[in-house]
Amino acid sequence: MKKFLSLSLLFLTFTTLSFSADLPGVQKNGKWRILGAGGGGTTYGPVVSYHDEKYAVVRSDMVCNFVTYDGGESWRQFNFGMVAECFSFDRNSKNVLYAGSNALYRSEDFGKTWNMVFPDPKKGTFRIHREDHGEQYLTTDDTTFPVAMTDTLINAICIDPSNSNKIYISFASEKGLVYGSIDYGKSWKKIKEADGRILRLWIRPAGVTGKTKLFALGEKGIYAGDNLDFVSGPKDQVVLDGSFGENPGTGKLIFYATCEGSWKDGKYQGGIFVSEDGGSNWLRRAEEIYALNKGVGAGAYPKFFRIAASEKNPETAYAGFEKIKMDDTPGAKREGNFNGIIKTTDSGKTWQVVNAENDGASEKFKDISYVERDTPGSGWNIWSDWPRGIAVSPTNPDYCYFTDCFRVYRTTNGGKTFYQKNSINQGDRRYTSRGIDLTTTYGVHFDPFNKEHLFISYTDMGLFNSFDRGASFYRAIDGIPKDSWANTCYWLEFDPEVKDLVFGVWSATHDLPYIKMWRKRPGMLPNQAGGAAISTDGGKSWTVSNKGMEEAPLTHILLDPKTPAGNRTLYACGFGKGVYKSVDNGKSWELKNNGIQGVNPFAWRMTRNKEGVLYLCVYRKGAEGYFGPAYDGAIYRSVDGAENWEKVKLPNGVNAPRSLTVDPKDSNVLYVSTWGICHVGTFLPDTGGGVFMSTDTGKSWKNIFKEGQHCDEVTVHPDDNKILFVTGMDNEVYRSDDRGVKWYRLPGFTYKQGKRVIVDPANHDMIYVTTFGSSVWYGPAKGDPDAKEDIVNRPPLFPVNKFGY
Repeated sequence: MKKFLSLSLLFLTFTTLSFSADLPGVQKNGKWRILGAGGGGTTYGPVVSYHDEKYAVVRSDMVCNFVTYDGGESWRQFNFGMVAECFSFDRNSKNVLYAGSNALYRSEDFGKTWNMVFPDPKKGTFRIHREDHGEQYLTTDDTTFPVAMTDTLINAICIDPSNSNKIYISFASEKGLVYGSIDYGKSWKKIKEADGRILRLWIRPAGVTGKTKLFALGEKGIYAGDNLDFVSGPKDQVVLDGSFGENPGTGKLIFYATCEGSWKDGKYQGGIFVSEDGGSNWLRRAEEIYALNKGVGAGAYPKFFRIAASEKNPETAYAGFEKIKMDDTPGAKREGNFNGIIKTTDSGKTWQVVNAENDGASEKFKDISYVERDTPGSGWNIWSDWPRGIAVSPTNPDYCYFTDCFRVYRTTNGGKTFYQKNSINQGDRRYTSRGIDLTTTYGVHFDPFNKEHLFISYTDMGLFNSFDRGASFYRAIDGIPKDSWANTCYWLEFDPEVKDLVFGVWSATHDLPYIKMWRKRPGMLPNQAGGAAISTDGGKSWTVSNKGMEEAPLTHILLDPKTPAGNRTLYACGFGKGVYKSVDNGKSWELKNNGIQGVNPFAWRMTRNKEGVLYLCVYRKGAEGYFGPAYDGAIYRSVDGAENWEKVKLPNGVNAPRSLTVDPKDSNVLYVSTWGICHVGTFLPDTGGGVFMSTDTGKSWKNIFKEGQHCDEVTVHPDDNKILFVTGMDNEVYRSDDRGVKWYRLPGFTYKQGKRVIVDPANHDMIYVTTFGSSVWYGPAKGDPDAKEDIVNRPPLFPVNKFGY
């Protein structure tokens, strides 16, 4: 492995933006880099290699996954287009690794590149992206695959330790399907259809018995043998998670299971169960941990979800807990429940708490990130979460990874101390990513007076400020209401003539304009907390400026540069309100909806052409086949500074304009990026999405991009208006050099969910790409032709017109 640069050199290298491949946490693939402070989203399912405890993988709630070769000091991202559910290392070959998503993937080069194994990608296999997030489904003519059209995930994998050709997988379905292959994945056969979901698979090494044995843990207990016959399980319990292990010296099997907690007959039921005889008999353990909640009363029982043992040292195991009352915990900042980790070293007979947190960082954490530092006292203590994933080294019971809502952290001494592995602490509240970034970004915003100064506007994290062009970041939310607005900053505008004057729009609701954010809420409206704020010190502090404006999630702000400094005209999009206008530098606001149709318009994005004409995108209120004035999105135009609006005709079959881009050199040319409509009751692709171009200010439209149905934004290159970029939820990033006649995907950008391309103002040969779930990518405007693809044999998109539709 290459040595890392010192922090001082790291700072210098980033400041000049001459990135080095040696920098920890920023390399993704070839010439592409990921910028950010690290962390931010939920991580799951860490797995440690049998061959090297510093080699590990982690999956996430987005579509990105991460591999480390140096014990979490740095991470490399890889993607399947769908969330992964599980990983498994081949015990016979240190370079072979499997992943389960809605297909089975295998890497033979330490997780750098992957091949789809099952279903066979050559047998009529296609990708289909549908619905609110453009989720990836697979359709296939591979008749051995259980479902011909599915987003069902493979949730467990194991490889025979005596024969790498034997592979077993289970599907996350109620039927408990288990499939096996004896020829390295070339052909497959159904092994078992269980009563309930299968959670884990494991093959006992030949060891002292001289013969391997297949085990499965399901919701009801243990299945064993070639046919996976049911053995037994914890009586009257539903199993949530479990772990297997065998002492190689004695051959003793030790199995662990966590079960749903409940309060019955005046006693706590559920918790942690252990079997020491191959699953035939189970004993409830950890009574001393349940007792910590004595006197709390019915319903206040602890909850246990994740549990993991060291496979070759199974006497040692760790379990994550939620809601244990520990009033006398040293340093506790409030009386109440704690989340954390317990440990056993005697096969579950006794347990001890090795980490507990509520309002403040555990004293065992020897390194903290912005997550631990910034969020205490900000309402919901989102960071002190119960472990969503635990991995113990198969060979070293003291070496473990833990994951939760915002962190990946590690111990190398059995829980005596912990270190977070998301961010490098640079001091002075500044952090640099180690490569794990799970944050949604809307924009990269550049200070016109300081080329080293930029912002990234975020979902869930609010806003980050950098004064070294992305070398390090600090969270810039001082003055923003922390228990509501600070969740998301949707957009910023620098005043082009007044130093350090910045206007920002904020919201308590993340992930707009996705329909999931309001479809189940009263009035079909998202949380209305949010508003406008002003900074006069370059974003170091903010002042709320909402006079005349109802609270609302504000999703965009636009400054009219032709109005006088100190008395600027500004426009803001209120999602569920409409358009607000200020003519006094953002001090007061007035609603300007004359001509905008419908109740509670979802004003989403605005743009302005060089003559001062405004365009507004209003997003739709339904995705699943809804049409009509009550649901459809719209585009509006104003020629008088938002005093009056007129509707611009949308392309036929389109009801979800995501953004509108005006050619900066020719105002007659418009580009609208759209999302398709889901056809309920079918598995056909969404339709009505793509990119449409007008050369007559919207009187007529032509579809110029059909490679995806979920397009977010078109960017016109500032040097040449024939060069276009488009992003989307199933498009990655595409480029056209001839105004959309031909397109090519930028090589090396392998993340599924691009949101916006921003051409680097300091170097027009480079671009920033904001993403849904992977922070900001920085790379060549033509892509990296030498970069390796994550999936070597990725199947094509399903052709929209395959059935004449």
